Parts: sequence; C-alpha cells; structure tokens
Amino acid sequence: MRFNQLFFSLGLFLILFSCNDEDAKNIVKSSTKEITKFVVNGVQGTIDANTKKISLSITTPDVTNLAPTIEVSDKATVNPKSGVAQDFSNPVSYVVTAEDGTTTTYTTTVSVTGQTASSAKAIISFVIGGVQGTIDTNAKKVSLQVPSTDVTNLVPTIEVSDKATVSPKSGIAQDFSNPVSYVVTAEDGSTLTYNVSVMSQMNTNISSFTHDGRRYEIVQEGKSWKDAAAFAVARGGYLVEINNQQEQDAVFQALNNANINANNTVAPDGGGGAYVWLGGNDIATEGDWIWNGDDQGAGTSFWNGPTTGNVVNNAYVNWGRPTNGAPNPNGPFDEPDNFNGSQDALGLSLNGWPLGFAGQWNDVNEGNTLFFVIEYN
Repeated sequence: MRFNQLFFSLGLFLILFSCNDEDAKNIVKSSTKEITKFVVNGVQGTIDANTKKISLSITTPDVTNLAPTIEVSDKATVNPKSGVAQDFSNPVSYVVTAEDGTTTTYTTTVSVTGQTASSAKAIISFVIGGVQGTIDTNAKKVSLQVPSTDVTNLVPTIEVSDKATVSPKSGIAQDFSNPVSYVVTAEDGSTLTYNVSVMSQMNTNISSFTHDGRRYEIVQEGKSWKDAAAFAVARGGYLVEINNQQEQDAVFQALNNANINANNTVAPDGGGGAYVWLGGNDIATEGDWIWNGDDQGAGTSFWNGPTTGNVVNNAYVNWGRPTNGAPNPNGPFDEPDNFNGSQDALGLSLNGWPLGFAGQWNDVNEGNTLFFVIEYN
C-alpha cells in the first residue's frame, strides 16, 4: 500500500513540474523600454515619447557634472545608469533596454535657465604641420600651403568658437587633394560650412603672389578654359577677374616674374601669341562678356558687343588696341573680334600679337590649352 502511494505521489510531482516548465517556456518577455521620469537637481525633464527627446532647464550654471535620477519601464534597464554623473555641455544619449533585449535611445538636453545658447560658430584657427591657415570669415574659406608634396593624409588642428563643435573633428586625417568641407555647429544648433583648400609648396607648376590683401596663383599647366576654371574651383578659387588697372598691373608683373616658357601656352587663333586664361567669357551669349571665373553660367557683365562695343557699368577693360598706353574705355579697340566665329574666352597676352601688345586682352578659342591665373577671395 505504501509503495502505491509513493508511486502516485512521484507521478503527480512529475506532472506538476512538467506543467510549470512548459508554462515558463510560454512566458513572453516585456518589450517596454521607456524613460518614465528624468530628474536633475530636483527639476523634472520634459519627455517626448514620440521623438525620444528629453529636455530640462536648471539654474546651475555648470552642466558638466550632473547626476540624473532616472526611472524606466518595469523590467527595463538604462545606460548610462541612474545616478551616474554626466557632462551635459552637449546632448547625452541614454539607451533603454527592455526585458526582451530590444532597445530605444533617448537624447537628453540640459540648458541653463536665464542663459541663451551661444550662436558663435567660427573656425578661429586651422593649422597643419605648424602652418597656420588663412581664414576668410566672409567667404567661409580656409587656405594654406604646406611644405609637403603629399596632401592626401594631413592632420589639422582646429580651434572653433567657445561651445561650438566641428565636423570632421580636429586631429582627424583628411585627403586634401580637393577642398574639404568642415561644418561648425554652435551651441544653439545653427551651423556654418567652411571649405578648406591645402596646396603644396613643392608643386613647381604653381607659384603664388598677393595683391591688395588677396592671394593669386599662376598655374603653368595647359588646360582649356573650362578645365582651367574647374581646376581653380577645386582649389577653392576661380579664374582671375581683373577689375582695375592696379590689379591688371599686379597680375601682369607676377606673370613676368614667373619664368614662363611662352612656347608652352600658345593660342594659334590669337595671332600665334602666348596667353594665360582670365575669368571672362561670352560663352552663354555672343558679345555679352561676363566675369565667370568659376564657370557657373552667370556673372558680372563688363563688355557688350564686338570691337565697337561698350563698357558695362564703368567696368575696367584692357582689350587689344593700336597703342600700348593706359586703356581708354571708349576705345578704339582691335578686340574682341570673334575671329572665325569661335572665340569666346578671355586671354591675357604675354608677348603681344598683330592686333595688340603684351598685357592686353584678346578673345581666343576656349579649347586652347593655356596656362592660367587663379584668384582667391
């Protein structure tokens, strides 16, 4: 009798254990993963359940070492943990993990009551290998020359406005074969983009000079007008746009000092003379000469018509003419003549041609492969 009772009890235990084990397998783990409360220094944050953003304002001016108290959904966890101090100078991300292992991320922003977030967002220093870049705050451009032939892996040190950040970050290597864009973000979230151009001082085909606070480069590499404009833009500039006699004289003097082999930059349709490209053309509309050194299709008009045309808006012109003195805006001029109906780009003569003198301008075919001058703002 006792044996039967023992056998019955054991069987009942096994049935109950099997049921409990099966029930345990069928339990669904919770997927809830919400931050339900976020408190800093007694101030409760505003939680946006849709955008997963938390915001709060406190009176403490120092937000670099604050320990929030955080409550989350039942059976969920949060990282960083509640009570762990954080630097809230920038938004802090909190990852909530549900019981079932799924996660959601909240972004928390802490501001100081009575203080307006800074809108300052300038690059104030840009240095590579000890060379300080030139910063154009108006054009938002940075340019510098480095004593290296390889610009594909350079590490800049960047300083920006207080409380602002920059991307890519300071200390991150970049390929400066082409200009690199840096985005500076102010404390208030507003941004500015700077374009940084780095050139090698070891490039023997390029020499530089300055005039009236601007930098110029003479490029001794033959390119069509459009390819020269594209090259200039890639370096952060544009084909030079000459606007007065002083700039004309400075450019021509620099060209004379650049040891240019005139035989390497000849325009056969320009009387067989040697030329360098300037930033003017009438490619879009015959006779409407514009400064368009970046080849963007629009620019400032400076001349309208053929040799008997007119200066536009008192602009400076230096077309080829019978004399070699200072140009008279009313002519007479021997250029532009659109010889053979195919001369739409502006060249500056290095050695003269049958209808003009060295230093004067001529319209030549844009397909000529000529040296050129780049201007930087």
